[in-house]
Amino acid sequence: ATFDIETPLRAMVERHGFAYFSVLPDFRKDGCPGCYYPYDGHLTPIGNEKVTEYLAPSLQTWLSGIHE
Repeated sequence: ATFDIETPLRAMVERHGFAYFSVLPDFRKDGCPGCYYPYDGHLTPIGNEKVTEYLAPSLQTWLSGIHE
């Protein structure tokens, strides 16, 4: 089982008028080996690249909707 951080986090972010994007399902799907520094939890350069890779399609869709 996984902890559901998505629902409360999305609700809080959207309640304050911000767009919510998540990469958590993508990270959980591939495990993202090498994405975090051991014992630290911060993203490595590989992790930052993965965030960009996962987030880009959602951002492109969202941004194209703004200009229609």
